[in-house]
Amino acid sequence: MKAISSGATRVFYERVWVGRSAWRQQLWPFLAGWVACSAAFSACMVPRWAAKQFGKVGFDQFLFTLWDSHGAWVGADQRMVRAFVRVCLINPSLLALLLLLALTWWRHGVRRYVLVLAWLMAAISVVRDFDVPKYLAAQFGQDQFASEYVDPATVAIHAPQMKPNLLLIYVESLEKAYGNKEVFGEDLLATMRPFEAKGFQFSQIKQTPGTGWTIAGIISSQCGIPLKILGLWDANSQDRAFPSFLPNASCLGDVLAAHGYLNVFFNGPDLQFSGMGKFMHTHGYHEVLGKQEWLARGVSPDDVHDWGVADDQLLKQARQKLDDLMQQTQPFNLTLLTIDTHGPDGFENRSCGPAHGFNGFQGVVRCSVTAVSRLLQHIEERGWQSRIKVVVLGDHLAMKNPVEVKLEKVSERTPYNLFYPSDRLGLIQQRMAYFDFYPTILSFMGFDIEGEKLGLGRNALRASGMDDPQRWEKLEGMLHPSTRYARLWGER
Repeated sequence: MKAISSGATRVFYERVWVGRSAWRQQLWPFLAGWVACSAAFSACMVPRWAAKQFGKVGFDQFLFTLWDSHGAWVGADQRMVRAFVRVCLINPSLLALLLLLALTWWRHGVRRYVLVLAWLMAAISVVRDFDVPKYLAAQFGQDQFASEYVDPATVAIHAPQMKPNLLLIYVESLEKAYGNKEVFGEDLLATMRPFEAKGFQFSQIKQTPGTGWTIAGIISSQCGIPLKILGLWDANSQDRAFPSFLPNASCLGDVLAAHGYLNVFFNGPDLQFSGMGKFMHTHGYHEVLGKQEWLARGVSPDDVHDWGVADDQLLKQARQKLDDLMQQTQPFNLTLLTIDTHGPDGFENRSCGPAHGFNGFQGVVRCSVTAVSRLLQHIEERGWQSRIKVVVLGDHLAMKNPVEVKLEKVSERTPYNLFYPSDRLGLIQQRMAYFDFYPTILSFMGFDIEGEKLGLGRNALRASGMDDPQRWEKLEGMLHPSTRYARLWGER
């Protein structure tokens, strides 16, 4: 009996316990390989997902989004987030699991070579699709920023005796090309034409590096500088400066606040996205509202889509705020940022859609532009044209959207711009950078700027040499390392 018991114990140990131990020894390498292979496949898919959602994305924009972990995805379009989880996380993980299971059953030793190949494919995908060589080349270029930057804090800026109010409207991805009937079959900007006849526009706005997405377009047009992280090796120090976004830069809101203006910012999306709220709070804006604040104030969830407050509701709130501000004696700057025309699909709102004659993405564009034109019509109906200056800007060129094929047919694409009202009428044949809007907006309001330069921007209404080829060559190199730029973030 004792022998039988001893034999049974030995058999159990050899077949069960030892077998289980061997199984455990194989499990951990398998799991490690699965995680590594999943990460590699995910890295392969991220550039393709980004291209599908946004079109061409530069490595500087990609790094900024990664670095902005302080709520970068809070309030984002949940359809986009779900697509990211499915395409970049779940699908690669399942593919890696099936592949490694097949290799374990077929040929165990091949697994390491598959991992090497997967990571090689991931590296090639990221380097190619995010144009990493261009970014790396910029990290070793000559400092173009320091020689061109004019610190607005050192420039004498004099306000006019009668300070006009400012309504500054950034329309998401709005381009001049949307008014081309030959391309779109209709003039999507038709409701803006009556106001264009009472103001002026610049013929071409060139999108230089560091200005090609929303927060970058706003910073470049209000501060006269590009947006970039200091560098991969400086991310920690820049992260410490982030709570006071570009604290040592002097921007449009700072200048207006110094001259007694009340600055108000109405945002469609969440303020945490891309640090928009922190930028506005840092640079002279006294009242800053975004998606969460609108919901807290009672805006109906039916007027809030995945990305933010619908344009018709945002412009309705702006009209009410404008009525209040115009009753006060303090001059003000009311800045708005719309969202409905954001790619990749845009967003319909309750006042637009097929039932109201607005069809597809072209209908979304027409609807958003119509909401802006209604606000300008409200100004005319109240007879406020002599008391307010209006600037309408596309925040950047359109990215991935349903009509991108049509947009690509336009030989010279430029963001939309309108300065209204003005005694100077028509189209000004002048090429501008986004940096130039900073001094140009102030000049349009009647401010006198010593030297006509602020940041990298030049006053397009007065400055000379705007189209100097050497200037444009230098602006293309503004993402090169610069200690002067680093000081704007708080670096010494």
